[in-house]
Amino acid sequence: MTELLTALRQIEDLTPQATPTLRYADIAVVLGDTDGQAQDRLTRLDGTIGTPWSTDTLAFVGTAGRLADELTRWRDELGLSGVRLRPAVLPDDADRIIRNLVPLLRPPAGTTAHPRPGGR
Repeated sequence: MTELLTALRQIEDLTPQATPTLRYADIAVVLGDTDGQAQDRLTRLDGTIGTPWSTDTLAFVGTAGRLADELTRWRDELGLSGVRLRPAVLPDDADRIIRNLVPLLRPPAGTTAHPRPGGR
């Protein structure tokens, strides 16, 4: 993902008069209180479905804090415009996104913007 975002930024640098491209990430998430707990949850999911869990997009397995740091870094360093988070297990991961991740997300420096549900 970082390679693609970096390439888009380099292309934009070559065409400064063009409208910047909005960059959105699509990420499936398995969250836990610790990285180990998130990995254990993924292992249990694999066992429940009888095969390794897979997704058609980038997958993140870890803590809400680590995901918040990664999203912030992608925004600040690579120009990420937004993200769609796909909970691996409902309602567990959706609850963790709301309860643990959203409060950690920081608006860009110099703004008062806050995350909006559904990108609205």
